[in-house]
Amino acid sequence: MRVAGIDCGKEGAISIIDSDEKKEVFFLCDAPIIKLDNGKTKIIKLADGKTKGGKKKIKTMYDIPLMNDLLSKYGIEYIFIENAQAMPGQGVSSMFSIGKGFGIWLGLIVGRGIPYETVSPRTWQKAFNIKGDSSKEQAYNTCLRLFQNLSTRLITIRGRIIDGRADATLIAEYGVRELRKKGQV
Repeated sequence: MRVAGIDCGKEGAISIIDSDEKKEVFFLCDAPIIKLDNGKTKIIKLADGKTKGGKKKIKTMYDIPLMNDLLSKYGIEYIFIENAQAMPGQGVSSMFSIGKGFGIWLGLIVGRGIPYETVSPRTWQKAFNIKGDSSKEQAYNTCLRLFQNLSTRLITIRGRIIDGRADATLIAEYGVRELRKKGQV
């Protein structure tokens, strides 16, 4: 059975695990987004202002047709999607964006008739004993321990952890374990 895990933020990802295979991630990619330039798609637009780190902001939006294609292309039979919720210190526009992504993913999932469950970050993280301020690093290390074949896919060329990919993969693995408990895989 192919089980997908979705981290629904713009920096999130979708990961698909084939529960019949031995600890292999069948498919992994970042959340499909489009970078905008003055209303034209797929060209980078530098938004007004800068980030806290001094970098120029880039306007982005979810690539809904590509999101839909991903759900239809890989034979997904069940999905676990991280429930969008406010986090301490998170800005209003960031939270709105995550909620929007959650809603788009859910609409596409329901429209395709794929069975799904929502899971809170706390629930799936607890299943892997991830807690505290270093949850991104813990998720990365846990993901590497479980899926050695992803070692080069979870970091950038410069060594930055791509936490959306690790989170999505662990959400999918959490889903496989939950479905096994229920006798569905």
